[in-house]
Amino acid sequence: AEKGEQIFERFSTYLAEAILELENVKVNITQRAFDLKA
Repeated sequence: AEKGEQIFERFSTYLAEAILELENVKVNITQRAFDLKA
């Protein structure tokens, strides 16, 4: 259980850091319509 808690803590820290880093990525939206193609 202790090992699982450490793994979860480490993973959640990495995930939070990745999300914060993604905030710095500039995104240009060229088309807002979503065309469903089957």
